[in-house]
Amino acid sequence: MLGPDDLRRYIREREIEAELLPVAEGHTSGKAADSLDIRLEEVAKTIVFVDEDGGPVLAIVRGAVRVRQNEFSRKVGATKLRLATHDEVLKFTGFPAGGVSPIANLCRDRVYMDRRLLDMEHVYAGGGSEAFILKIKPADMLRESGAQLIEIPAQPIPSQ
Repeated sequence: MLGPDDLRRYIREREIEAELLPVAEGHTSGKAADSLDIRLEEVAKTIVFVDEDGGPVLAIVRGAVRVRQNEFSRKVGATKLRLATHDEVLKFTGFPAGGVSPIANLCRDRVYMDRRLLDMEHVYAGGGSEAFILKIKPADMLRESGAQLIEIPAQPIPSQ
């Protein structure tokens, strides 16, 4: 299993301008935003889907949205997508659910990043565990994730 130390080493070896920040709770976008006292829109979450053949499809989107799965599946050429189980998240990314980093994970194919993330100076993403958040520039996240830049169909999550 990969974790924050692996991510820290990856950042150092690749000389990426990024940092891992400790948080009280980071297993959801909302908890991460609250822990860092940032807006939910500044969070980038990596969602792991599974296609009809059992293969992974990753979507990197803003924390304040919910991916419209049916539209997204059509856009990426899948018949149907479902959310990965915790075991599948670990198998496909190497990171535990709630801490999936958009970079340095095991999944290099069928990774998509929402182009609206590029509007941000920095984003805060999964840091390898629920206890860390990765602060990174979206352009670096795009390059290091190997993602294809697209507009991922999504809708705002209703405010609580």
